[in-house]
Amino acid sequence: MEECEALCTRLAIMVQGQFKCLGSPQHLKSKFGSSYSLPAKVRSDGQQEALQEFKAFVDLTFPGSILEDEHQGMVHYHLPGDDLNWAKVSTSLGMGGSTALMSPAF
Repeated sequence: MEECEALCTRLAIMVQGQFKCLGSPQHLKSKFGSSYSLPAKVRSDGQQEALQEFKAFVDLTFPGSILEDEHQGMVHYHLPGDDLNWAKVSTSLGMGGSTALMSPAF
């Protein structure tokens, strides 16, 4: 989607050869985008403890979050929710006390 935002003013999504939606990238994100992807890397000497602390923080802060992948200190969460916005996500991560232990991986 990032490439589309940079290069296109309108885009179409096709499924099995049929157009499903047409519009600007912002319009499509507003209409169909209702979740966030949170990749993060835990950096600490006690990496396993820090990783468990971060996972507990995400589970508590974002109920319904789904851990999609975890390896070598990297975690990738799916954060569903219609009432969720990027400001809430970034504010929660900044005030969680875990910022010294993690950094967004994007």
